Amino acid sequence: MAQKASLPQLPNVALEQIFRNLDFLEIQPVRKVCQNLRSYIDNHHRSDSNLKYVSITVERGKFNVNYNFFDEQNKLSVVYENLPGGCFVQSQINGILRETYLEKQDSLEIFCHDFHNFWKNQRRELISFSVEFFGENENSEFLNQCSSLLNDHFPIDQFHLFVTTSNQIIPILKKVDPRCIVINNKNENSENLEFQDFMELNQWRNAERLFIRSFAISAPIQKFDHFKKVSVFFRTASWDDVSYLKEASTLF
Repeated sequence: MAQKASLPQLPNVALEQIFRNLDFLEIQPVRKVCQNLRSYIDNHHRSDSNLKYVSITVERGKFNVNYNFFDEQNKLSVVYENLPGGCFVQSQINGILRETYLEKQDSLEIFCHDFHNFWKNQRRELISFSVEFFGENENSEFLNQCSSLLNDHFPIDQFHLFVTTSNQIIPILKKVDPRCIVINNKNENSENLEFQDFMELNQWRNAERLFIRSFAISAPIQKFDHFKKVSVFFRTASWDDVSYLKEASTLF
């Protein structure tokens, strides 16, 4: 009796026929079977991630990611958390719960590997991308990874940031290209937000809408006049600022 070939032993023609009938989420578990299948999928069958919304929460040693897709049938949420001796991964695909413990692995490393696989295969503009931070200094490693994790100037309609310090804004913002920027300060005490570095970004010049909450703005009011819609807070305003706003409002 002839021995049946396993999936990694099938010729590329047969693999292509199989993967053609699978969507992006269905292919992901196959990538983890072995190195040969992972290499074939990454090099020969890069299907569209088809992402619509992505949200990430960042804590010390823990990352929670939610993916929503344009087909609106598939939903995926994944939690990566460091535990003694390794990383615990809990995923829920369309209501099906899966749990894995990866010995001697780090949550940031596993999260980055999985997220990058989704991000590099995204072909169209995201409707919404959200990142929320818990804590301050413990998130520095995640911010350092952003340069390699995100594609430069990836188009996004709405970009939401929930930060605990203003230092968390630019490292992520400079990697994407949103039409709408929403920045929320999670601290109760509103700190001054210095805009010099912010305003030098192309993202500042290209955005159409800007909403900044619980930060006090320190910048010339004229720097905001290219936005179609703005919601910001100034601690003080000069008479010249008021006159400028009054004159600008009569132009519309």
